[in-house]
Amino acid sequence: MEKINYFHPYWRKALHHEDQLTWAFFTLLKYCPSIYIYFYETIRTNSQVAYRLPSSAELISKNVDFKTQVRSVQFETSKLLSVLLTNENFLSNAEVVESDRTAIYDGVVTIGEELTIIVETKPRVDRVWEEQLNPSKFNISGQETDVIEKPCIIAWKDLILWLNQFTISDRNNYSERLLGADFLSYVNEQFPELNPFDRFDLCRRSRPLMQKRVEKLLKNIALDADLVKYHHGWGYYIETPYASIRKLGLILYVDRLEVSLYFGDTQSQAKAFYPKNIDVNSFQSAGWDIRPNFHLAYMTSNKVWFESDDLERYLTYWNSNAHTLHQLPSHDSVKHFLSNLVKEGIILSGKEEVMQSAIYDTNMQGINVCPGLCFLYQYGFQALENLDRDSKMEESIKEKITYCVKNVLNISVKDILT
Repeated sequence: MEKINYFHPYWRKALHHEDQLTWAFFTLLKYCPSIYIYFYETIRTNSQVAYRLPSSAELISKNVDFKTQVRSVQFETSKLLSVLLTNENFLSNAEVVESDRTAIYDGVVTIGEELTIIVETKPRVDRVWEEQLNPSKFNISGQETDVIEKPCIIAWKDLILWLNQFTISDRNNYSERLLGADFLSYVNEQFPELNPFDRFDLCRRSRPLMQKRVEKLLKNIALDADLVKYHHGWGYYIETPYASIRKLGLILYVDRLEVSLYFGDTQSQAKAFYPKNIDVNSFQSAGWDIRPNFHLAYMTSNKVWFESDDLERYLTYWNSNAHTLHQLPSHDSVKHFLSNLVKEGIILSGKEEVMQSAIYDTNMQGINVCPGLCFLYQYGFQALENLDRDSKMEESIKEKITYCVKNVLNISVKDILT
């Protein structure tokens, strides 16, 4: 039985193997004429020798045959083109020539007697071996086949982006849209790195895909993409040179995306941060949530957080007492310091058990006091998708970060944002 048969699935390799990806894609091409035509015209558009390829309209009456993972095959068409599907666009200087190798072709499309397309699938461009783009001379029946010397390189992300658009348009055939959506679900699960991450709505609320979109957003707005880092347990952020805040976070939660700016998050940052005259009302009117973020830390590890129910009192106190910030040398000094803050109404009590296990029952000496202040701006998922669909997401994120840093630190962000 033919390997490309919807009712005869290809089980020789694991679902995440590149051969399975080829089988799934070729099955899609076989059963979805609209998708096949798009794929063929994409080849013509991307090919360096497009003038030598007939249009799909010229081939409308020709039989089209699809094969995957074939060795014993004979190419008898007048032209042969080599196509590479991989994760990135790049220009290849390779010349396609008849090879002495014994080839196993990932995919072969035969269009009448006019054209054979051999397809090599590589989810990662760094695993491309250019010899695999060459047809074996043992598969070419005669001298009449013109082997086109330039390969065609197509990025998976371009195909997947178009497929996402195709599957959500009710102008297209329902069965083709359904098969396209199933293929995208398979890619999302087994090859998420191939997705374009160009819009949140295309991520279909898949957390791994949305995280990739967050990373791409920050790299697009950062002056240097190398400033974008990932903090395990938190998320992606832009590293800053500022003494009072080192990370501008864009953090994905189960129900929202949050612009997260934590000023004074360490003892040294807090010393650089206070005193600050902040117009809390203006921030809140602009949709920002401002919260005290008092916590204790040991070396570079945060240990215990404390709640505070009066933002104005918290700000006033640290604006006046930033000079008292110092490392607490003993457990007794920690207890005394916290007791004073509770009496002043700066923090709430009730952390005795946590403190006991996190600090008092340990040998930790030299506890850092971190009276942080966090500024949060939240986007619900529907708002995210709408903004991204209208190409406004990047500008919105930049505007929020710029507004916050300017109105808190009174500085520009030109040194870190585009």
